[in-house]
Amino acid sequence: MRGGYDAIGTGSREGKYIQIKGRTIFNDKKSGQRVGQIKMEQDWDSVMLILMNEDYEAQAIYEADRETLVDAMAETSEKRAKRGAMSVAKFKAVSARVWSVDDVTEENFPDEQAS
Repeated sequence: MRGGYDAIGTGSREGKYIQIKGRTIFNDKKSGQRVGQIKMEQDWDSVMLILMNEDYEAQAIYEADRETLVDAMAETSEKRAKRGAMSVAKFKAVSARVWSVDDVTEENFPDEQAS
């Protein structure tokens, strides 16, 4: 059994092992927010970061693959890299936004009134 992942992908991510991290942003102006520890020594394919507002509602989801994160960690201090520590800003810079609350429209949801 593999460890170090929280979900197994479906659809376009079929069979991919994904770590999921969440961060609540209470103040957009506050810098230095950190992503939870990324388990670099474990076996996984990508990491998804879910950013939430002060009401714990998802606002955006970013995803980065293992190779991208390994490269990004190589650019940081050895101590931080060893801990799997990365700032939210750095994660956003090296990842792709795969979902945003701004992407949600009424067309994305089934009509609850439909029979």
